[in-house]
Amino acid sequence: MQELLNNLVDNLGACQIILKAAIPLAYAIHLKQLLLVYCLLLAFQVVASFDL
Repeated sequence: MQELLNNLVDNLGACQIILKAAIPLAYAIHLKQLLLVYCLLLAFQVVASFDL
């Protein structure tokens, strides 16, 4: 049980390193643009599904 707990803590530490890693500015800008386009298009798709 202790070995499994140690493994879990080690994996959590690895995830925190990934979480704190900096995203390059170009990727961050591109991601924000894609999310904006997705949200805008999603609104039109939801309205179209109402069959008014």
